[in-house]
Amino acid sequence: MKQHYILLLFIPLFIGCSLAEIDFMRAVKKAENGNFEEAISLFNRIIESDREIPDELVLMATQMRGHTYGHMFHVTHDSTCLYSAIDDLSVYLSVHPDGIDAVRKSGMIYKDLGDFERAAIDYRHLVELEPSNWVNVSRLARLLRFNLDQKERAIDVLDSALLRQPDDIELLLLRAQFNTHDRNFSGAEEDINRIFELDPNSYRAICAQGGVHVFSQHWEEAVAEYTRAIEVDSTHWVAYYQRANILRYLGRTEEAEADSIRGHYLRYGDE
Repeated sequence: MKQHYILLLFIPLFIGCSLAEIDFMRAVKKAENGNFEEAISLFNRIIESDREIPDELVLMATQMRGHTYGHMFHVTHDSTCLYSAIDDLSVYLSVHPDGIDAVRKSGMIYKDLGDFERAAIDYRHLVELEPSNWVNVSRLARLLRFNLDQKERAIDVLDSALLRQPDDIELLLLRAQFNTHDRNFSGAEEDINRIFELDPNSYRAICAQGGVHVFSQHWEEAVAEYTRAIEVDSTHWVAYYQRANILRYLGRTEEAEADSIRGHYLRYGDE
């Protein structure tokens, strides 16, 4: 009786839906649950069907099959999944070139394939489509810097974004990080000070200031900043690890070990 009752609850969801639409909903759910092969089988049934199915539904099924292949790769590590995903996403993007989810997934898959130049094209397009989304900007800047070794272009991307969004803390932090690694300490501190104006007790900005001192080899100042970060938030592991590294370098091994143990516990629990 209970099974019949549950079935009755779902019947309204399917009223007016075609079999293909029901297959699509089932496939999406299976993909969300990690049943990738079953999901792909259902998407195939829509895409390869002889029935009259709206073109847009076939396109959506093709896009979602591409997404599913992409997720499947991270489980199976079978690179053929990536090529299948690109094939499907290319079909969808040929009709909807500004489809944000498809563009994002395409860029991520090209990055997984090691085609960083092609990934950068998609990531740039994402920034054009959603210029206020800091995640898109960060993704492009990191790709340019770390995968393509284009440090100046990475900074240019952040500069342009911060002209539009001068108070975006995430982008300010990222530019401060890049400038610190490039030993542009004045540029890094300018961004960090701006974050402090927006949030005087920003844990990550304090850690970023500690990083500037580390790169400039001002060890005691770095210890002081990480100590300050711990006073602001004693539940986060980063400052403990960073302070431990410096203390160990300074020969203060007992203090370093205590910080390492505390940081490890906060990061991993009782492992």
